[in-house]
Amino acid sequence: MSNAYAPFELDTTPLAGGVTLIEASAGTGKTYTIAGLVLRLILERNLGIEQILVTTFTELATAELRDRIRQRLREALEAFAPSPVAQASSLQAPPRHKLEASAPTDLHLAEARRRLELALRNFDEAPIYTIHGFCQRMLRDRAFESGTLFDATLLQDESLVLRELADDFWRTTFYESDPAVAVAAARAGITPDTLLALLQSVKANPETRVLPALEPGEFAALQAELAARWQALRDGWQDWREELEEIFREPAWAKYTHGDPIKMSANLEALAACFSGATGTENETDCLQLFTAPRVEKATRKGHSPPEHPLFQLCQEYLETEARFAPVLRAAFCAWARRELARRKLDRNVLSYDDL
Repeated sequence: MSNAYAPFELDTTPLAGGVTLIEASAGTGKTYTIAGLVLRLILERNLGIEQILVTTFTELATAELRDRIRQRLREALEAFAPSPVAQASSLQAPPRHKLEASAPTDLHLAEARRRLELALRNFDEAPIYTIHGFCQRMLRDRAFESGTLFDATLLQDESLVLRELADDFWRTTFYESDPAVAVAAARAGITPDTLLALLQSVKANPETRVLPALEPGEFAALQAELAARWQALRDGWQDWREELEEIFREPAWAKYTHGDPIKMSANLEALAACFSGATGTENETDCLQLFTAPRVEKATRKGHSPPEHPLFQLCQEYLETEARFAPVLRAAFCAWARRELARRKLDRNVLSYDDL
């Protein structure tokens, strides 16, 4: 397959209409080429310097571009300085500088100088910006169309605002909620730091869809359900402890860990510690897995029926609810943070780079 790209020559390649992509590696003269293209647009297309938009990535690169373009225009003006030959003829003088090649052959030296002098005189109006600077200028110049305030401040680093959102959500969600809710978050590895990382990831692409999509009040309802199931386990344990100890005292029906009375006695003690307070700790609630109905059934020997007990089903229901809690928590945070971030920025009259 042949290479579809043609080499670009600054002085001779025609200035095509539409979009032209020029690919260049580092150190190959991109800034020099951009300055040359600006010069050619002024001389060949008779564009004013204020009609040529130049954007780049950093403030430092923008300052360098501005200096280099101004310098290039001055060099061109010197190259088109009047000479005895030029004064004696209405035709363009023979090239005395390679920059003269930028002017059409039918362009008189006086006209070339006029265009260059005008560009230098109006150079303060040259739209040479960083990409974000250009966006900010357009929003400020067209505040009514864009719906932004005239004096909005550019927030160059919004990390503090994002951290504030993660901390505020954590406080409002967990400081006054049922302790079981906080334990469920801890078991899922969710912390203010992980929420912050999630928000940064989602914010990097505004089109990101966060699943599951939540109905109004769904997150609050799930918190209440989680707390209620935990309370049902605690209340039931007070009445069921002796029954459970009897089930595992001589477990001829069981195999694996469930068939070892010593190990199961220790697991029942862990369960008792788990239910002794308002909520179990992150590690204590791990013992719930052993007492779910599917786990007990899996540990039942062939030819035996698995024992049935309300606690087995309640453990299973609680852990299923807890498994739903983590993704719903993350989705609720993302939805809240997106709304709250926009509100706080509006209240503080600030815009970030991404907002631009």
